[in-house]
Amino acid sequence: MIQYPFHQNMILTDSIYTSFGGWTGSSTANQRQAAYQIAEMQMTEHLSSFLSPVQVTGTYEVHAYMQKIFLEYGNIQSVDLVNFYNANPSIVWNCTVSNVKGQSYVLDDTYGLIVITENILSTCSCASMIGFPFKADIAFTSGIPSGTAYQPNMLLALTMAATIALKEFIDPTALEGGAGDAGIEQFAIGTYHEIRKKWGTNIFGNSAVANYVSTLVQPFRHKKAIKL
Repeated sequence: MIQYPFHQNMILTDSIYTSFGGWTGSSTANQRQAAYQIAEMQMTEHLSSFLSPVQVTGTYEVHAYMQKIFLEYGNIQSVDLVNFYNANPSIVWNCTVSNVKGQSYVLDDTYGLIVITENILSTCSCASMIGFPFKADIAFTSGIPSGTAYQPNMLLALTMAATIALKEFIDPTALEGGAGDAGIEQFAIGTYHEIRKKWGTNIFGNSAVANYVSTLVQPFRHKKAIKL
């Protein structure tokens, strides 16, 4: 599993946040920065893609009979390095193969699917002949194209997601569903009674606002295939 690599917000600023209607309340600058980072982290997870191109590295298991690998993130710009070696620590020979041009190719950049080519498998034939799985250290560049994250629907979605987080810091009662921003299916005030459509749940929550955030960025989001 690749951990989110950023320790500060990359897109949202106070200027963008307030221009898109972000709620500030009595928040401090540090609280807003934390809310921005939370929103961007959630959005990255929701889209399975970084908000701008970034190189990350992960370790993956590769079988001799299945060379296709789904990376954790989509929108693959390039595969920059593949180091391939035996996954069984009892094997005494060294199957490490350094970066070689043509050792992998991107089968589907949107979904993060790559293929380890036959030439690198044959290079490490010592273990492939007996069926042991391999592991591969893969460095790849993932992210929606530069500048795409500054489109209005993305900035509004990030602002709304950051507002949810910031209200949790400052005043959870300002959220429609209270602390945790739980989705409200029905409520009554005096003689007025309202029944709402049941909302789905995503990484932002299950409230109407959380679902609208998801709707705003739907053009950037692609579901992964259920099998190779």
